[in-house]
Amino acid sequence: MANAETETDVSAPAVAEQLREAENKHPAGQSSRELMAPGHLYNPRTGTGIEWLRPDSETGEPGRVRLWSRRWNGKAAVLAEAEHHAGSPWKYWYNLEFADSFPQVSHWWFGDAWTGIVRIWEPQAAGRDSESGAPMLSGWMRFGLADTAYTGKADADPASVDGAPALPWTVVLTNPPRVSIPQPPMCVSPVNLPLQFLLADRVMELLGMLVDRNGYQNGMLGDAFLDVEVALTSLVRREDLHRAFPTEFGPWRLDSLPGLTPREALCRVQGLAPEPQLP
Repeated sequence: MANAETETDVSAPAVAEQLREAENKHPAGQSSRELMAPGHLYNPRTGTGIEWLRPDSETGEPGRVRLWSRRWNGKAAVLAEAEHHAGSPWKYWYNLEFADSFPQVSHWWFGDAWTGIVRIWEPQAAGRDSESGAPMLSGWMRFGLADTAYTGKADADPASVDGAPALPWTVVLTNPPRVSIPQPPMCVSPVNLPLQFLLADRVMELLGMLVDRNGYQNGMLGDAFLDVEVALTSLVRREDLHRAFPTEFGPWRLDSLPGLTPREALCRVQGLAPEPQLP
């Protein structure tokens, strides 16, 4: 039988409450106590995000930002408007100035506000990365609950379990490791970095647990079977923004963004770039 362990993310205790708040939102998008809003650059296709208007250097007028979200009837609406003094969109997002522009927002989401249960299985295969030649581990993760339990037997396959599909993850054992993770079906957004970071962190924690239990040694898979089930949310509390998007590298990298700090990645995935320095 599988050795299932349940962990809870630091944000997970608030997941149920956040869901209740989302159900009871007012038409303008604000609940009685909390406001969840999109922190990404305005997307005209979805009608959500922050519309950034440049300051007027000639008149000295500050720039303007408008916070757009979807109303209860599906129509886009401006939740709030504020001034800003950032010289470029890169500076505005890199410095997380949206949190100062809209202090009434308690929870921010980027690209998608996904909340749910994720199950991550230990690596089932070991090989070599085709590009670097470094050792590589691969396994499965599932978003949501399956209709049939996965037993964890050696001849079983998580992808064959009925219900929500199991999707592959990989870790290339370079220094630092490079982690590639899937995203929930129908909720795939490169801007949803908080969820990607949380998922990658949980995969690395699982590998660390295997090492601690001597289930993985010298690049060979051990006999002990391990999987974890975690409650995650891609919502980021206002007070956790700096922790969600640090300006320094951590012990691993996202394989898709190996040369970027999380703060730089937040800007780059939105198509932003720092303005060139004048000579």
